[in-house]
Amino acid sequence: MNDEKALLGSLILDFDYCEDSFELVGPSHFHDKKNQTIFRAVQDLNRLDCPIELLSVSDRLMEGGNLSKIGGYGYLMTLTEDCPNLANADLYAARLKKRAQQEEIVRAGIGLNEAILEGNVGSIRERADLIHALEDGGQDRFLKAGYTTEQILAEAIPYPEWIADNLCLKNQVNIIAGSPGTGKSYLALAIAVCAAAGKKIIGADTNKPPVKTIYIGLEGGSQFRRRAQEILRGYEVENADFLLLQENPGLWENSNRIKFFAEIKRKEYQLVVIDTFRKAFRLREDNKEGWIEADDYLTQMAKYATVLLTHHTTKSSGRNGSGAVSVDDISGGGELSAGVDYALILKQENDSVVVYNPKSNPTLTVPPRSMEIVSHGSQTWIELQPAEEKQLAQNQPLREKFLEYLSLRDDWVSVNCVRKHFKMRHENAARILDEMVRLSDLSKDGDGRYKS
Repeated sequence: MNDEKALLGSLILDFDYCEDSFELVGPSHFHDKKNQTIFRAVQDLNRLDCPIELLSVSDRLMEGGNLSKIGGYGYLMTLTEDCPNLANADLYAARLKKRAQQEEIVRAGIGLNEAILEGNVGSIRERADLIHALEDGGQDRFLKAGYTTEQILAEAIPYPEWIADNLCLKNQVNIIAGSPGTGKSYLALAIAVCAAAGKKIIGADTNKPPVKTIYIGLEGGSQFRRRAQEILRGYEVENADFLLLQENPGLWENSNRIKFFAEIKRKEYQLVVIDTFRKAFRLREDNKEGWIEADDYLTQMAKYATVLLTHHTTKSSGRNGSGAVSVDDISGGGELSAGVDYALILKQENDSVVVYNPKSNPTLTVPPRSMEIVSHGSQTWIELQPAEEKQLAQNQPLREKFLEYLSLRDDWVSVNCVRKHFKMRHENAARILDEMVRLSDLSKDGDGRYKS
Protein backbone atom coordinates (compact mmCIF):
# COMPACT_ATOMS: atom_id res chain seq x y z
CA MET A 1 0.00 0.00 0.00
CA ASN A 2 1.40 3.42 -0.89
CA ASP A 3 1.98 6.28 1.54
CA GLU A 4 -1.03 8.25 0.28
CA LYS A 5 -3.48 5.48 1.13
CA ALA A 6 -1.71 4.64 4.38
CA LEU A 7 -1.93 8.23 5.61
CA LEU A 8 -5.59 8.64 4.63
CA GLY A 9 -6.47 5.34 6.34
CA SER A 10 -4.69 6.50 9.51
CA LEU A 11 -6.55 9.84 9.53
CA ILE A 12 -9.96 8.18 9.08
CA LEU A 13 -9.31 5.51 11.73
CA ASP A 14 -8.05 7.89 14.46
CA PHE A 15 -7.79 11.54 13.46
CA ASP A 16 -7.00 12.79 16.97
CA TYR A 17 -4.02 10.45 17.23
CA CYS A 18 -2.76 11.41 13.75
CA GLU A 19 -3.57 15.15 13.76
CA ASP A 20 0.10 16.18 13.80
CA SER A 21 0.65 14.13 10.64
CA PHE A 22 -2.35 15.83 9.03
CA GLU A 23 -0.74 19.25 9.63
CA LEU A 24 2.41 18.24 7.74
CA VAL A 25 0.79 17.86 4.30
CA GLY A 26 -1.69 19.45 1.92
CA PRO A 27 -3.76 18.35 -1.08
CA SER A 28 -0.87 19.02 -3.46
CA HIS A 29 1.18 16.27 -1.79
CA PHE A 30 -1.23 13.62 -3.15
CA HIS A 31 -0.63 12.47 -6.75
CA ASP A 32 -3.76 10.33 -7.04
CA LYS A 33 -6.76 12.60 -7.70
CA LYS A 34 -9.03 10.24 -5.71
CA ASN A 35 -6.79 10.51 -2.66
CA GLN A 36 -6.49 14.26 -3.10
CA THR A 37 -10.31 14.56 -3.10
CA ILE A 38 -10.60 12.47 0.06
CA PHE A 39 -7.96 14.58 1.84
CA ARG A 40 -9.91 17.75 0.95
CA ALA A 41 -13.02 16.19 2.51
CA VAL A 42 -11.01 15.51 5.71
CA GLN A 43 -9.81 19.14 5.65
CA ASP A 44 -13.39 20.40 5.31
CA LEU A 45 -14.59 18.32 8.26
CA ASN A 46 -11.68 19.49 10.41
CA ARG A 47 -12.36 23.13 9.52
CA LEU A 48 -16.05 22.68 10.43
CA ASP A 49 -15.02 21.00 13.70
CA CYS A 50 -16.93 17.81 12.73
CA PRO A 51 -15.90 14.32 13.81
CA ILE A 52 -13.69 12.55 11.28
CA GLU A 53 -14.40 8.89 10.73
CA LEU A 54 -15.49 6.59 7.92
CA LEU A 55 -19.17 7.62 7.74
CA SER A 56 -18.58 11.39 8.08
CA VAL A 57 -15.94 11.35 5.32
CA SER A 58 -18.30 9.33 3.11
CA ASP A 59 -21.16 11.78 3.74
CA ARG A 60 -18.94 14.79 3.00
CA LEU A 61 -17.85 13.27 -0.32
CA MET A 62 -21.47 12.48 -1.21
CA GLU A 63 -22.53 16.08 -0.46
CA GLY A 64 -19.99 17.30 -2.94
CA GLY A 65 -20.92 14.72 -5.55
CA ASN A 66 -17.51 13.09 -5.24
CA LEU A 67 -18.19 9.74 -3.56
CA SER A 68 -18.69 7.85 -6.82
CA LYS A 69 -15.67 9.62 -8.37
CA ILE A 70 -13.30 8.21 -5.77
CA GLY A 71 -14.63 4.66 -6.14
CA GLY A 72 -17.49 4.73 -3.64
CA TYR A 73 -17.75 3.64 -0.05
CA GLY A 74 -15.86 0.44 -0.91
CA TYR A 75 -12.66 2.40 -1.67
CA LEU A 76 -12.87 4.19 1.67
CA MET A 77 -13.25 0.81 3.38
CA THR A 78 -10.07 -0.50 1.77
CA LEU A 79 -8.15 2.52 3.14
CA THR A 80 -9.05 1.65 6.71
CA GLU A 81 -8.91 -2.13 6.40
CA ASP A 82 -5.46 -2.15 4.78
CA CYS A 83 -3.91 0.59 6.94
CA PRO A 84 -0.56 -0.83 8.13
CA ASN A 85 0.11 1.01 11.42
CA LEU A 86 -1.29 4.22 12.95
CA ALA A 87 2.01 4.82 14.73
CA ASN A 88 3.71 5.36 11.35
CA ALA A 89 1.41 8.19 10.24
CA ASP A 90 4.19 10.78 10.68
CA LEU A 91 6.46 8.67 8.48
CA TYR A 92 3.83 8.44 5.73
CA ALA A 93 3.31 12.24 5.82
CA ALA A 94 7.06 12.96 5.83
CA ARG A 95 7.62 10.72 2.81
CA LEU A 96 4.80 12.42 0.89
CA LYS A 97 6.24 15.82 1.69
CA LYS A 98 9.78 14.82 0.73
CA ARG A 99 8.55 13.42 -2.59
CA ALA A 100 6.72 16.67 -3.35
CA GLN A 101 9.82 18.74 -2.46
CA GLN A 102 12.03 16.63 -4.71
CA GLU A 103 9.61 17.22 -7.56
CA GLU A 104 9.68 20.96 -6.84
CA ILE A 105 13.48 20.88 -6.92
CA VAL A 106 13.41 19.20 -10.32
CA ARG A 107 10.97 21.81 -11.66
CA ALA A 108 13.04 24.65 -10.17
CA GLY A 109 16.19 23.14 -11.67
CA ILE A 110 14.61 23.08 -15.12
CA GLY A 111 13.62 26.72 -14.62
CA LEU A 112 17.15 27.54 -13.45
CA ASN A 113 18.66 26.06 -16.61
CA GLU A 114 16.25 28.08 -18.73
CA ALA A 115 17.11 31.26 -16.81
CA ILE A 116 20.85 30.65 -17.29
CA LEU A 117 20.36 30.16 -21.03
CA GLU A 118 18.35 33.40 -21.15
CA GLY A 119 20.89 35.26 -19.01
CA ASN A 120 18.11 36.37 -16.63
CA VAL A 121 20.02 37.12 -13.37
CA GLY A 122 16.86 37.93 -11.38
CA SER A 123 15.24 34.64 -12.33
CA ILE A 124 18.49 32.75 -11.62
CA ARG A 125 18.60 34.14 -8.09
CA GLU A 126 14.91 33.36 -7.57
CA ARG A 127 15.24 29.77 -8.80
CA ALA A 128 18.46 29.18 -6.85
CA ASP A 129 16.85 30.51 -3.67
CA LEU A 130 13.85 28.25 -4.25
CA ILE A 131 16.05 25.18 -4.68
CA HIS A 132 17.97 26.10 -1.53
CA ALA A 133 14.75 26.51 0.43
CA LEU A 134 13.34 23.22 -0.82
CA GLU A 135 16.54 21.35 -0.04
CA ASP A 136 16.33 22.71 3.50
CA GLY A 137 12.94 21.10 3.85
CA GLY A 138 10.95 24.28 3.38
CA GLN A 139 10.44 24.68 7.13
CA ASP A 140 11.28 27.96 8.89
CA ARG A 141 13.50 29.09 6.06
CA PHE A 142 14.01 32.54 7.56
CA LEU A 143 13.47 32.07 11.27
CA LYS A 144 15.66 29.00 11.67
CA ALA A 145 18.72 31.12 10.82
CA GLY A 146 18.18 33.38 13.84
CA TYR A 147 20.45 33.58 16.88
CA THR A 148 19.25 33.72 20.46
CA THR A 149 20.82 36.01 23.07
CA GLU A 150 22.60 33.04 24.62
CA GLN A 151 23.99 31.91 21.26
CA ILE A 152 25.27 35.39 20.41
CA LEU A 153 27.02 35.79 23.77
CA ALA A 154 28.52 32.28 23.65
CA GLU A 155 29.83 32.49 20.08
CA ALA A 156 33.53 33.12 19.50
CA ILE A 157 33.10 35.58 16.62
CA PRO A 158 36.38 36.25 14.77
CA TYR A 159 37.45 39.76 13.88
CA PRO A 160 37.33 40.66 10.18
CA GLU A 161 40.36 39.49 8.23
CA TRP A 162 42.37 41.67 5.89
CA ILE A 163 43.77 41.11 2.44
CA ALA A 164 45.82 44.25 3.16
CA ASP A 165 45.62 45.76 6.66
CA ASN A 166 43.35 48.82 6.82
CA LEU A 167 43.05 48.83 3.03
CA CYS A 168 41.08 45.78 1.85
CA LEU A 169 38.79 43.46 3.87
CA LYS A 170 38.77 39.76 3.04
CA ASN A 171 35.60 38.36 1.39
CA GLN A 172 33.91 41.75 1.34
CA VAL A 173 33.14 44.39 -1.28
CA ASN A 174 35.81 47.12 -1.02
CA ILE A 175 36.04 50.37 -2.96
CA ILE A 176 38.70 52.97 -3.65
CA ALA A 177 37.08 56.21 -4.83
CA GLY A 178 38.55 59.53 -5.82
CA SER A 179 38.66 62.18 -8.50
CA PRO A 180 40.95 61.72 -11.55
CA GLY A 181 44.65 61.93 -10.78
CA THR A 182 44.47 61.02 -7.10
CA GLY A 183 46.18 57.66 -7.61
CA LYS A 184 43.28 55.19 -7.33
CA SER A 185 44.81 52.74 -9.80
CA TYR A 186 48.27 52.99 -8.25
CA LEU A 187 46.87 52.10 -4.83
CA ALA A 188 44.68 49.31 -6.25
CA LEU A 189 47.63 47.87 -8.19
CA ALA A 190 49.87 48.01 -5.12
CA ILE A 191 47.24 46.18 -3.04
CA ALA A 192 46.75 43.55 -5.76
CA VAL A 193 50.46 42.93 -6.39
CA CYS A 194 51.31 42.78 -2.68
CA ALA A 195 48.34 40.47 -2.01
CA ALA A 196 49.39 38.12 -4.83
CA ALA A 197 53.01 38.04 -3.65
CA GLY A 198 52.46 38.13 0.13
CA LYS A 199 54.31 41.46 0.39
CA LYS A 200 53.46 44.50 2.51
CA ILE A 201 52.70 48.10 1.61
CA ILE A 202 54.89 50.52 3.54
CA GLY A 203 52.85 51.98 6.38
CA ALA A 204 49.88 49.68 5.80
CA ASP A 205 50.30 46.10 6.92
CA THR A 206 52.28 43.07 7.82
CA ASN A 207 53.04 40.33 5.34
CA LYS A 208 50.11 38.05 4.57
CA PRO A 209 49.88 34.68 2.80
CA PRO A 210 49.71 35.22 -0.98
CA VAL A 211 46.30 35.06 -2.66
CA LYS A 212 45.40 34.25 -6.26
CA THR A 213 44.58 37.60 -7.85
CA ILE A 214 42.96 38.86 -11.05
CA TYR A 215 43.12 42.54 -11.95
CA ILE A 216 40.62 43.89 -14.50
CA GLY A 217 42.44 47.00 -15.77
CA LEU A 218 40.29 48.88 -18.28
CA GLU A 219 42.20 52.16 -18.65
CA GLY A 220 45.42 53.12 -20.34
CA GLY A 221 46.23 50.18 -22.65
CA SER A 222 49.96 49.49 -22.85
CA GLN A 223 50.71 52.43 -20.56
CA PHE A 224 48.69 50.74 -17.84
CA ARG A 225 50.82 47.63 -18.29
CA ARG A 226 53.87 49.85 -17.92
CA ARG A 227 52.44 51.12 -14.63
CA ALA A 228 51.85 47.53 -13.49
CA GLN A 229 55.41 46.68 -14.55
CA GLU A 230 56.80 49.51 -12.40
CA ILE A 231 54.71 48.42 -9.41
CA LEU A 232 55.90 44.80 -9.79
CA ARG A 233 59.51 45.99 -9.93
CA GLY A 234 58.98 48.39 -7.05
CA TYR A 235 57.86 45.55 -4.78
CA GLU A 236 60.45 43.17 -6.28
CA VAL A 237 57.81 40.68 -7.41
CA GLU A 238 59.03 38.26 -10.06
CA ASN A 239 56.73 35.32 -9.53
CA ALA A 240 53.17 35.67 -8.21
CA ASP A 241 49.73 34.27 -8.99
CA PHE A 242 48.64 37.55 -10.58
CA LEU A 243 46.74 38.03 -13.85
CA LEU A 244 46.16 41.41 -15.50
CA LEU A 245 43.11 41.30 -17.78
CA GLN A 246 42.61 44.31 -20.06
CA GLU A 247 39.71 42.92 -22.09
CA ASN A 248 36.42 44.33 -20.84
CA PRO A 249 34.27 41.49 -19.42
CA GLY A 250 31.12 43.50 -20.33
CA LEU A 251 29.42 43.19 -16.95
CA TRP A 252 26.55 45.41 -18.11
CA GLU A 253 25.20 42.23 -19.77
CA ASN A 254 23.60 39.64 -17.48
CA SER A 255 24.93 36.75 -19.53
CA ASN A 256 28.50 38.09 -19.20
CA ARG A 257 28.06 38.50 -15.45
CA ILE A 258 27.10 34.84 -15.14
CA LYS A 259 30.05 33.66 -17.27
CA PHE A 260 32.54 35.92 -15.43
CA PHE A 261 31.34 34.80 -11.99
CA ALA A 262 31.51 31.14 -13.05
CA GLU A 263 35.09 31.57 -14.28
CA ILE A 264 36.16 33.32 -11.07
CA LYS A 265 34.78 30.39 -9.05
CA ARG A 266 36.16 27.74 -11.40
CA LYS A 267 39.68 29.17 -11.36
CA GLU A 268 39.46 29.86 -7.61
CA TYR A 269 40.53 33.49 -7.63
CA GLN A 270 40.71 34.93 -4.12
CA LEU A 271 40.96 38.64 -5.01
CA VAL A 272 39.13 40.30 -7.89
CA VAL A 273 40.03 43.91 -8.68
CA ILE A 274 37.81 45.85 -11.12
CA ASP A 275 39.40 49.08 -12.32
CA THR A 276 37.17 50.90 -13.06
CA PHE A 277 33.66 49.96 -11.95
CA ARG A 278 32.19 52.51 -14.37
CA LYS A 279 33.80 50.96 -17.44
CA ALA A 280 32.99 47.37 -16.43
CA PHE A 281 29.30 48.01 -15.66
CA ARG A 282 28.43 51.14 -17.71
CA LEU A 283 25.68 52.40 -15.40
CA ARG A 284 24.07 55.81 -15.66
CA GLU A 285 23.81 57.80 -12.41
CA ASP A 286 20.00 57.73 -12.49
CA ASN A 287 19.74 53.96 -13.08
CA LYS A 288 18.91 53.10 -9.45
CA GLU A 289 17.78 49.55 -10.19
CA GLY A 290 20.97 48.91 -12.15
CA TRP A 291 23.16 50.06 -9.24
CA ILE A 292 21.24 47.81 -6.83
CA GLU A 293 21.57 44.80 -9.17
CA ALA A 294 25.31 45.42 -9.57
CA ASP A 295 25.73 45.67 -5.80
CA ASP A 296 23.82 42.40 -5.30
CA TYR A 297 26.01 40.72 -7.92
CA LEU A 298 29.24 41.89 -6.26
CA THR A 299 27.97 40.90 -2.81
CA GLN A 300 27.36 37.36 -4.09
CA MET A 301 30.84 37.28 -5.65
CA ALA A 302 32.40 38.40 -2.35
CA LYS A 303 31.23 35.14 -0.76
CA TYR A 304 33.83 33.40 -2.93
CA ALA A 305 36.48 36.08 -3.56
CA THR A 306 37.40 39.46 -2.11
CA VAL A 307 36.19 42.26 -4.40
CA LEU A 308 38.06 45.56 -4.80
CA LEU A 309 36.63 48.29 -7.03
CA THR A 310 38.01 51.61 -8.18
CA HIS A 311 35.42 54.30 -8.80
CA HIS A 312 35.11 58.05 -8.96
CA THR A 313 33.66 60.51 -6.49
CA THR A 314 30.99 63.10 -7.21
CA LYS A 315 32.03 66.57 -8.36
CA SER A 316 30.82 68.13 -5.10
CA SER A 317 32.67 66.49 -2.21
CA GLY A 318 30.84 66.74 1.09
CA ARG A 319 27.44 66.79 -0.59
CA ASN A 320 25.85 65.33 2.56
CA GLY A 321 25.94 68.85 3.98
CA SER A 322 28.60 68.26 6.64
CA GLY A 323 31.48 69.37 4.44
CA ALA A 324 33.41 66.28 5.56
CA VAL A 325 34.48 63.37 3.37
CA SER A 326 31.81 60.66 3.47
CA VAL A 327 30.48 57.69 1.48
CA ASP A 328 27.94 60.11 -0.02
CA ASP A 329 30.84 61.38 -2.13
CA ILE A 330 30.97 58.06 -4.02
CA SER A 331 29.17 58.21 -7.35
CA GLY A 332 26.22 55.88 -7.88
CA GLY A 333 23.14 57.55 -6.49
CA GLY A 334 23.95 56.26 -3.00
CA GLU A 335 23.25 52.63 -3.97
CA LEU A 336 26.87 51.56 -4.49
CA SER A 337 28.17 53.33 -1.37
CA ALA A 338 25.37 51.74 0.69
CA GLY A 339 26.38 48.27 -0.45
CA VAL A 340 30.17 48.34 -0.03
CA ASP A 341 31.66 46.99 3.19
CA TYR A 342 34.88 49.02 3.29
CA ALA A 343 35.51 52.30 1.51
CA LEU A 344 38.60 54.41 0.94
CA ILE A 345 38.26 57.91 -0.49
CA LEU A 346 41.30 59.64 -1.96
CA LYS A 347 41.30 63.43 -1.78
CA GLN A 348 43.85 65.96 -2.97
CA GLU A 349 44.73 68.32 -0.12
CA ASN A 350 47.41 70.95 -0.68
CA ASP A 351 50.39 69.02 -2.03
CA SER A 352 49.29 65.59 -0.78
CA VAL A 353 46.73 62.90 -1.47
CA VAL A 354 44.96 61.93 1.75
CA VAL A 355 43.30 58.53 2.16
CA TYR A 356 40.09 58.71 4.20
CA ASN A 357 38.19 55.73 5.60
CA PRO A 358 34.59 56.98 5.87
CA LYS A 359 32.82 53.61 5.99
CA SER A 360 33.77 50.64 8.12
CA ASN A 361 33.10 48.95 11.41
CA PRO A 362 34.07 51.52 14.10
CA THR A 363 36.71 49.12 15.40
CA LEU A 364 38.36 49.15 11.95
CA THR A 365 38.36 52.90 11.31
CA VAL A 366 41.81 54.43 10.99
CA PRO A 367 42.82 58.11 10.95
CA PRO A 368 43.38 59.78 7.56
CA ARG A 369 46.63 58.75 5.92
CA SER A 370 48.84 60.61 3.52
CA MET A 371 49.65 58.57 0.39
CA GLU A 372 52.81 59.06 -1.61
CA ILE A 373 53.54 57.40 -4.94
CA VAL A 374 57.30 56.92 -4.92
CA SER A 375 59.10 56.38 -8.24
CA HIS A 376 62.76 55.52 -8.64
CA GLY A 377 63.81 54.78 -12.19
CA SER A 378 61.59 51.94 -13.42
CA GLN A 379 60.36 51.11 -9.92
CA THR A 380 57.22 52.47 -8.21
CA TRP A 381 55.72 51.81 -4.81
CA ILE A 382 53.22 53.29 -2.38
CA GLU A 383 54.04 54.74 1.03
CA LEU A 384 51.40 55.60 3.61
CA GLN A 385 51.77 57.53 6.83
CA PRO A 386 49.34 59.28 9.19
CA ALA A 387 48.28 62.49 7.45
CA GLU A 388 48.85 64.52 10.61
CA GLU A 389 52.47 63.36 10.86
CA LYS A 390 53.18 64.36 7.28
CA GLN A 391 51.45 67.70 7.72
CA LEU A 392 53.52 68.43 10.80
CA ALA A 393 56.72 67.64 8.93
CA GLN A 394 55.69 69.81 5.96
CA ASN A 395 54.77 72.72 8.23
CA GLN A 396 57.98 72.62 10.26
CA PRO A 397 59.78 75.40 8.29
CA LEU A 398 56.76 77.72 8.53
CA ARG A 399 56.31 77.05 12.24
CA GLU A 400 59.91 78.07 12.80
CA LYS A 401 59.37 81.32 10.86
CA PHE A 402 56.12 82.02 12.74
CA LEU A 403 57.84 81.44 16.08
CA GLU A 404 60.70 83.76 15.16
CA TYR A 405 58.25 86.50 14.14
CA LEU A 406 56.07 86.16 17.27
CA SER A 407 59.12 86.04 19.56
CA LEU A 408 59.97 89.58 18.46
CA ARG A 409 56.52 90.79 19.49
CA ASP A 410 55.69 91.49 23.13
CA ASP A 411 51.94 91.81 22.53
CA TRP A 412 49.22 89.34 21.46
CA VAL A 413 49.12 88.95 17.67
CA SER A 414 46.04 88.30 15.51
CA VAL A 415 45.82 85.87 12.63
CA ASN A 416 45.39 88.81 10.29
CA CYS A 417 48.76 90.28 11.28
CA VAL A 418 50.52 86.96 10.66
CA ARG A 419 48.69 86.48 7.37
CA LYS A 420 49.72 89.91 6.07
CA HIS A 421 53.31 89.54 7.19
CA PHE A 422 53.76 86.19 5.45
CA LYS A 423 51.42 86.96 2.52
CA MET A 424 49.30 83.86 2.85
CA ARG A 425 45.64 82.90 3.07
CA HIS A 426 43.86 83.50 6.38
CA GLU A 427 42.76 79.85 6.85
CA ASN A 428 46.28 78.51 6.20
CA ALA A 429 47.83 80.90 8.72
CA ALA A 430 45.15 80.06 11.32
CA ARG A 431 45.68 76.31 10.80
CA ILE A 432 49.43 76.53 11.44
CA LEU A 433 49.01 78.85 14.44
CA ASP A 434 46.52 76.43 16.03
CA GLU A 435 48.89 73.59 15.29
CA MET A 436 51.60 75.48 17.23
CA VAL A 437 49.19 75.90 20.15
CA ARG A 438 48.61 72.12 20.21
CA LEU A 439 52.39 71.62 20.21
CA SER A 440 52.68 74.12 23.12
CA ASP A 441 54.81 76.49 21.03
CA LEU A 442 52.24 79.29 21.41
CA SER A 443 49.44 80.46 23.69
CA LYS A 444 46.03 81.60 22.49
CA ASP A 445 43.69 84.04 24.26
CA GLY A 446 39.91 84.29 24.26
CA ASP A 447 39.96 86.76 21.38
CA GLY A 448 41.77 84.33 19.08
CA ARG A 449 45.18 86.05 19.35
CA TYR A 450 48.52 84.34 19.74
CA LYS A 451 51.70 84.88 21.76
CA SER A 452 54.98 82.96 22.11
